[in-house]
Amino acid sequence: MKNLIRQTIFVMRKKTSTYVIPAILFCFAMLSCYIEAGSQSIETTDLHCYFTYVFGSCIGVAMLLCAIGSVLFLRTDLNDGFIKNIAGSTGTKMQYYLPKLLVLAGYDFLLLCSLAAGALLGSLLFLNGLEAFDLPAFLAYFGAVWLLLTAFSVLISFLVFSIRSGSAPMAFAVVLGSGMFYNLFYGILTMLLAKAEIEFDFSKVSLTMKMVMLDPSAGNSAMLSACVLAFCYILVFGYLARLTLVKKDIA
Repeated sequence: MKNLIRQTIFVMRKKTSTYVIPAILFCFAMLSCYIEAGSQSIETTDLHCYFTYVFGSCIGVAMLLCAIGSVLFLRTDLNDGFIKNIAGSTGTKMQYYLPKLLVLAGYDFLLLCSLAAGALLGSLLFLNGLEAFDLPAFLAYFGAVWLLLTAFSVLISFLVFSIRSGSAPMAFAVVLGSGMFYNLFYGILTMLLAKAEIEFDFSKVSLTMKMVMLDPSAGNSAMLSACVLAFCYILVFGYLARLTLVKKDIA
């Protein structure tokens, strides 16, 4: 297992997208701070300074870049044809998938750190810095978003291993990361349920909407709800990704 983790980290380090995508997110966060400095469209509160506002407003972009980076990383073995050799040397098939999941979680953490660094530097240069900043609330928010982003990567891994086309997983990942899937699919379901006089808020179970709508000032209950949803997605789609991987590529 340790050798597979080291090998997976080595593959991640060798990919150009590993460094380009966090750099893009960093620059985007700084650009958002610069634009916000010209508009000054929000007011700070005890838990909502410009830094946390810019960080939260860029989560959608982080999700989209995470989807692209995850597809590029996960398709490496499939494109090179090494997946059977690597999986064949492991004791169980989960030992092949688990290092991928751990490295993706680390990469998602790197993405959020680059976003936070860009938002922090941009806030110090163009806005009010860390005025009205609440560190414990932000750390809880950061952890919840990290779990949700990791769950999103697990969902992307299921798409990559279940769809054999080289471009289709990327297309689906972009659709999910951009929020188009929620606006279209859940919008249709909401209309159908409304006709049946059934009320249900799909944003409570939508991974992408939960990430975008979560707020540092939401409180512990909202953070706990986000973490529970993330763990459910990780367990369900992680298991499905492993089954799909075994069936299509290894078995």
